[in-house]
Amino acid sequence: MENPHQPDEEDSWFDCIFRIDIEKEEKFLELTKNPDFNIELCISKKRGLYLIDCFDCTKDVGKQTVVIETSSLKRMIDEGIILQIYKAKDFFISDDWKDNKVVYGYHFSSAPYYIYKQPYWNELLADRINIPKNPVKLNQFPPALQRRVPRVPIKFSECQKIQIAEWLPCHFTTENVFIDGCEYGLLTLTNGTKAYVISDMDAVDFYPYCSEKEKYNCKKCSTNCATCIAYVFTDRPTVLMIVSPYSKFDYDKVIVSDFITQHTIMLPFLPRIPKPLGRYAFVEDAEKVVTPHMLETYFLKNSRYLEDMFIRYNPRVVIVDEKAFAVLRKRYSLENHVIEIIGKRYPLYLESEVETYREKIEQLADIPYQGRVFPHIISIEEMQKLKSGNND
Repeated sequence: MENPHQPDEEDSWFDCIFRIDIEKEEKFLELTKNPDFNIELCISKKRGLYLIDCFDCTKDVGKQTVVIETSSLKRMIDEGIILQIYKAKDFFISDDWKDNKVVYGYHFSSAPYYIYKQPYWNELLADRINIPKNPVKLNQFPPALQRRVPRVPIKFSECQKIQIAEWLPCHFTTENVFIDGCEYGLLTLTNGTKAYVISDMDAVDFYPYCSEKEKYNCKKCSTNCATCIAYVFTDRPTVLMIVSPYSKFDYDKVIVSDFITQHTIMLPFLPRIPKPLGRYAFVEDAEKVVTPHMLETYFLKNSRYLEDMFIRYNPRVVIVDEKAFAVLRKRYSLENHVIEIIGKRYPLYLESEVETYREKIEQLADIPYQGRVFPHIISIEEMQKLKSGNND
């Protein structure tokens, strides 16, 4: 929101946020029921802020946009319902390479946050493109939101460029090195030096586990077998979520800033479907050929992979989707919200039960991480030693 002004100063009536007189809210809401007016979003009922669509209340006269005399918008203006108008600004930021430098483009001209833009090119640091006049403070957020906000050891007012992957889990593609089941990439750090930064802590090779490798004369895992999707939201996962390779992911649900999600590593019970399906195979291809019964058989043959993931991450609580639950119960004891695996018992909840047991799951998720800890950053010199050790 920016550029607050009076209704008589508005000239386009596009991307508008109205601040209404809350004493006239009832009349405002009555008029919004008319077919020429629409509320897209109530931003704050308490403050009378609404993002609106009033396109049908206007018409173009020459090069000007004017309000139709018989429209709902005209009545709101005449009756003093609209106190102020803000322009709603798009948060999208573009980057282009021009004259040997990155040039940024964006719609907004002010925002209450320090905003950094990561260029498309991994070798470049994120650039600070907005310095707020009145920065939002963390203590202005509700307590529940404050605990979800990551902390980084810098002052934004002092850093023009930053490497966010230096402090928080980030996935990126560059010169990749695999060490101890983790993927690392060479990046420039905030101080300008280079080092290898973890880009995926769940890069465990499935080949040693695969029951079918001799059958197909495999030398290593290839793109012929479908790779199943996984999500790593933290390098200290206290929540292990197990899903079926055939589960359909709701992207909006996955990326939500949820306390449980931010403590979760989400894994399919098989990281690969061990049946060659042709180059660049996808799970959708496997689903047409590999029946649920075959998938269950593959899991029972290769369950040591999942057991080793329990050893690797040693979660505080386990969440299982319904499809995975039906398969896991063929191998393990899953009763009374407990899964017993590799001689250890873990609290267990179905994905459909998360809201019912949210408080308990959050309490467990908030207990310190107890799994294996992997270095987040490895110097170039140390990486050379580790790579040499791997070759030996």
